[in-house]
Amino acid sequence: MEDTFFCRMPFIAALLCFFMVGAAIGIHAADVPHSRYHDSTSVYAKLVYEHQLHAPYMSLYESRFSRNGDSYPLVAVRLSTSVEGACALKALFVCGMHAREPFSTEVCMNFILLTLRSHATRSPEFDHSHFDILVVPMLNPWGTDTALGVDPCARTNERGVDLNRNFPCAVPLNASHPAEENPGPAPFSEPQTAFLRELIVGNATSRALWGMPDVAVNLHTGAHAIIYPYDAISKSVPFQKIYRYVAAGMRDEVCPNCVIGSGADVMYPTCGTFMDWVAALSNQTLSFTWELFYSAPAHEAGACFETYNPFTASDFKTGLRVWTRGMYTFLDIARALYRSPFTVFDRFKDSMCPDVDKPKLKALKRKYASRL
Repeated sequence: MEDTFFCRMPFIAALLCFFMVGAAIGIHAADVPHSRYHDSTSVYAKLVYEHQLHAPYMSLYESRFSRNGDSYPLVAVRLSTSVEGACALKALFVCGMHAREPFSTEVCMNFILLTLRSHATRSPEFDHSHFDILVVPMLNPWGTDTALGVDPCARTNERGVDLNRNFPCAVPLNASHPAEENPGPAPFSEPQTAFLRELIVGNATSRALWGMPDVAVNLHTGAHAIIYPYDAISKSVPFQKIYRYVAAGMRDEVCPNCVIGSGADVMYPTCGTFMDWVAALSNQTLSFTWELFYSAPAHEAGACFETYNPFTASDFKTGLRVWTRGMYTFLDIARALYRSPFTVFDRFKDSMCPDVDKPKLKALKRKYASRL
C-alpha cells in the first residue's frame, strides 16, 4: 500500500494522516482498533521520522528502560522556534500515563503532527513564535503495549506502579489503596516519573533538561472533566480564581459536558499525582488534569478498552478533533492570561517581552483574560 507517512497533504487534511496507516504498522492482535491506536514501537518510529524532517523546530529528549530484555523508549518532543526566547510561553503536555488510556497518546500525537505541518507550511492558524511546547506523548510505553495487546484493563507500569501516584505528596492519605493505584516504594522510583523530573527540575547532579513550565496539563481518560489542584485535599489553590476561569474557558469552548473543579472534589482525594507535584513546585505554574473520555455503558458491560477510549471510527475522529483543537484553545487562553498587563505571573511582567502580534493578543484578551 502507499506509505501515507510520506504523503504531502494540505495542512488541515494532514490532521489524520498518521492515523490512516495504523493498520499497516500495528503489531498486536487483540480486539482493539489498531487502525486508530498505536503501540510504542510505531509511535517512536513516527517521532524519529518527523524529527528528521522538522529539526531544529522539533527536538527530542530521550531515555530508555528495559523489561524482560526488551527496551522501551521514553521521549519528550519539544516544539520551539526560540524567536521570543525567554518570553515564549512554556507549555507542557503529558500523555499516556495510564496503560489503558491510549486515547490521550493519540490526541498528543495528533497535536504534534498538526503543529509540525502548521510550522512547515507557515500556516497563520497558529503563531509558533509565542510558545515553547514540550509534549510527552507516551509516558508508559510498556503499559500501553500491554493494554493494546493482552490486558485492556491494565493501568500500571511494568513494575505494577501507578505512575500518577509516584510523585511527592505533602498530604499523606490513608495507607490503604487499590492494587492498581500502588504508589511505588518512593516518589520518582520509576523510570517514567524520574524522566519527568529530569525534564522539569533535574536532580542533584544535573540541571533540568527543559525547565519549569508556565502551564502543565496531564491528559487522561476516565471522566469528562477539567481538573485543577488539589488532588490530595479539598482546599483552595493559590490563584484559584484564575484556575477556575481557565477551566471554565475550556469547558465553554471545548467540552460543554465537562465538570470543572479540584481533583479532590470532582474525582476523589488521592495522593502523589503529577498535577499536585507541579503545582507545589511553583505557584507561578498553572497545573491541570484533563479527563477526555468515559463511557458508562461500556463500564457497566465490563469492557475496559471501550470504557476509557473512543472505539468506533466516528467517535474516535470526533474526540481527536475536539481535543486536538482543545490544546490550541488552551494555549490561546494561557497566552492571553499570562501576557495580560494585569498578569499575576512575575515572569511576564517584564516590559522586555514584546507582544509580537498585538491585534491578535488584544482579541484573545477580550475573549479570555477579560473574564478576570
